[in-house]
Amino acid sequence: MGKALSLEEELVGLRGLRERGGVTDGEVTRLLGSKFNLIAAAGAEMAGEGGREGLLANLVAAFERFLKNGEKTDKGCLAKVALVNALCRLDHRDEEVYLRGLHCVQKEPSFGGAVDTAGELRGRCATALAESNYPHALDEIVPLLVDGEVQARVGAARAVAAVGSDGAAAALKLKLLVGDAEPMVLGEVVTGLLAIAPERGVAFVVGVLGRATADDGAAITAALAESRNPAALTVLQAAYEAAKTAEGRVTALRAIALLRVDGAMEYLLGLVERALHPRAREVVEAVGVRKDDEGFRRRLEEALVKRDDQFLMRYCGEVMGDRR
Repeated sequence: MGKALSLEEELVGLRGLRERGGVTDGEVTRLLGSKFNLIAAAGAEMAGEGGREGLLANLVAAFERFLKNGEKTDKGCLAKVALVNALCRLDHRDEEVYLRGLHCVQKEPSFGGAVDTAGELRGRCATALAESNYPHALDEIVPLLVDGEVQARVGAARAVAAVGSDGAAAALKLKLLVGDAEPMVLGEVVTGLLAIAPERGVAFVVGVLGRATADDGAAITAALAESRNPAALTVLQAAYEAAKTAEGRVTALRAIALLRVDGAMEYLLGLVERALHPRAREVVEAVGVRKDDEGFRRRLEEALVKRDDQFLMRYCGEVMGDRR
């Protein structure tokens, strides 16, 4: 038996394989068998990208190996995440692998204590479990919506959306009502809910938006805009018209300004032209989120010219950062 290679030697060998190209299954298998997580992760990437279904057993074996004493053998869960990604690319549907990853907690020493580095792994395995059509996937995934790690919660929101059932929609609604310390998690929740229930979900999301903090509102608004859901415009218009405070109206208007659906721009510009000055000023404040959109800026200026309100024009210049 030859002398075991050091990490530096294995990295040199890996670099040579990448430069040479045409890597064989045997060479990828050797990488997957490395005790170094960086090397095994590289092997997993090659296996997944190369569609090497014949190496599924090797990928699973490597995953199981790095689960053991992961805080020492796989710092940051680098190898395990790469291995799960490869298994997913190869459409591996053995739920037992993903269940073990979903329940993995890996505490590693950190300044002032220990930190759990398996959050991304749990989130990734949650999505894989949902996509494997495991019948009890929702039962396993939903608890991750309140996981201590942000990446796990983000992954859980995506996974619940992948389940796509009425129960999944209900779980996302509850999470949206409970809230999250990280706005990005709420953004994923909204994206998932709108994917499952494009019409019914909009009204619910807008109702939550009216009570959200500024940061949460920004994340929810961005998710609404990215959904390109035509139903969002009607619901947001109603929310704007029903709002009792300037803050509530501006929140709804800002969401409309970010929508990329037919009629959104025309609605806002119509308000600029015809609304009473205080309400028109709220519209100008809200559309500041589109100050880098030259096409919108031109149409806004045209609407202000038609209105012929010098005070509003001056305020618009302040909001939009007039560069003239």
